[in-house]
Amino acid sequence: MRSSRAFISQLYKEQYEKLFHAAFYMIGEAELAKDIVQDTFHTAVEKIDVLMAHENPEAWLMVVLNNKIMQ
Repeated sequence: MRSSRAFISQLYKEQYEKLFHAAFYMIGEAELAKDIVQDTFHTAVEKIDVLMAHENPEAWLMVVLNNKIMQ
């Protein structure tokens, strides 16, 4: 079983750009989009056990991102 650190690191490498583009598309401000993506990964680290157990971690991240944008 891989470590939570390796899991989040790999997910970050694979999903950062996709999440950034989605956030930028919805918000229209690059710096705010970057902040929201970082906050999304902060939540991912806080809830790493839930994220690692989820059948689709990429979708989980997108839901978190969307929720943060709607706040």
